[in-house]
Amino acid sequence: MIKFYPNKLEADPFVSLIERFFDTALKSSKSFDFTDTLFSPEVDIQENDNSYNIELSLPGFEKENIKINIEDSKLNISGELKRNDKIKSFKKIFSLTNNCDQENINAEFKNGLLLIIINKLKKETKSIVIN
Repeated sequence: MIKFYPNKLEADPFVSLIERFFDTALKSSKSFDFTDTLFSPEVDIQENDNSYNIELSLPGFEKENIKINIEDSKLNISGELKRNDKIKSFKKIFSLTNNCDQENINAEFKNGLLLIIINKLKKETKSIVIN
């Protein structure tokens, strides 16, 4: 059986000091208000015979707030939205496989949904003559 002393923690000056620190810091400092800046959009990835389809849910964003680029076989998607002195931002990075056609990627933004279609390279079958 474990004994419980409800007033023991209240009497401990170290615990009291830690509680006061976090109560004060979290309530008074904007730097601790992570809900204003951190945003992780919902992502749905689907593959079919011809392409990979990536869909991101970005409510409140406009296409002007979003950047998409490819660097070192990585698809970088980022965005920043400023509203009422608050910034909402995100960044997603996807590694592209060897069968992705990096020169043929399409993106469409409509009603808060970003759809990126990455076409697959066509596989060419080469016949080998046996001598």
